Formats: sequence, C-alpha cells, structure tokens
Amino acid sequence: QNKIIENTRTLARQHRFVIKDKLYDYDIFVPFEDDMRVTGMHIQHYLKMSEEIDRLRRQAPQTLPGVPENMDGRHMKFFGGMTEDQLKRVVPGFIRVEVLVNETIDGAQTQLDPIPIDYQWEEDGPDQHIDPTICCHVPNLHPNAGTPTLPKASDVIIWETSAKALSFRHMPDSHVFDWIALMPGPGKRMKKEELIGGYWTGRNEEFGDMKKPS
Repeated sequence: QNKIIENTRTLARQHRFVIKDKLYDYDIFVPFEDDMRVTGMHIQHYLKMSEEIDRLRRQAPQTLPGVPENMDGRHMKFFGGMTEDQLKRVVPGFIRVEVLVNETIDGAQTQLDPIPIDYQWEEDGPDQHIDPTICCHVPNLHPNAGTPTLPKASDVIIWETSAKALSFRHMPDSHVFDWIALMPGPGKRMKKEELIGGYWTGRNEEFGDMKKPS
C-alpha cells in the first residue's frame, strides 16, 4: 500500500537541496542544528586548519618508511610525518559539546571511562583545561532558566561521541598544529597505505580486550 507518511528524520538531509541550488554562489556552507552555537571565529579557524592541511599534503612525500602503519590499537605510531595519501584523509572538524545544567539531576559525569585523568601536558607543568569561552560563553543571550551563560571548563562535556573513539597524533611538520585529535573514518574500506595511527585512549588496555574502533 502506497501512502504519504510523516518522516521527520529527513529534515537532517534537506540542506543538501539548498546547497545543490546555491553551490556556485558561495565558498562555504555551514549547516547545523538551531541549538548549536557556531560563530564566525569557528569558521575562520576551520578555514585556517583546512589551508594548513592542504599545505602539508602538497609537500608530503608519496611514500615513507613504516607506511603502511601498524594499526594495532596498542602499538600504533602516534608521531611523525604522513604521506600524501594519508593526508588526503585528514579533514578538520568539530567535536560537539554540551553544557551541564544540573549535574545532580542529569549526571553526565557519574560514570566515566576508566582512563586516568591527567591535566598536565608537561611533566611538573601547570594543569591545562579547555577554554570554555570558545564554545560556550553566551553573555549577551537570555537562555532557559538554569542554563549558565559563562560555564566553567568542568561544566562542558563532549556529546555524541566518547573518548573510546579518539586517538591523538603529533604533527611535527606544521607551524599551526602541535597535537591533533583523530576520529577515524571508514577504515575497513581504506587501503592499508592510507590508514593513520595515533595514541588511542585504550592503548594501555583501559577498555580491557576491546579493539580500537575503525
């Protein structure tokens, strides 16, 4: 039986029609949900990162010793340059975060992943935390009751992903990047020469015998 039904899930794809119609009129499109905060500063940073990745890719060699890399989550290389094919897979992105409104009622941090907490980037150095002003300070807005306009770093949590999905890699050839967080794409469909290693959060068996997501 053929009939028209309501399917609100398709709303997440409707922006593609707008982009198709206006593809040659604009340099960049930024579709996002209406409750996400995306500013001009975020877009400028995204463009700066894109330009740096393009520069690294243009200068990258076709081959390197050690490529294909060992993709065992407990033995992956997490430093060193990458080949052109590897850098073709590197694209900048955003990690969505949310601000805790009431930790007592909506306890998002009551069951943490079994990863030792270490806020020091350098031995005997000061504690380092994210800067919540970049993502989450909205001093000129009037949010719902109880929503903080100037949240602290401890009020911010990552959303729609987890530490298990992330790994980290040092970028020695860049004057923009130092360490980057990697969220892997469809590794099972890639050639071995295109796979990129990193320091996985489960490297020291924090998640037991779980394998690194690909």
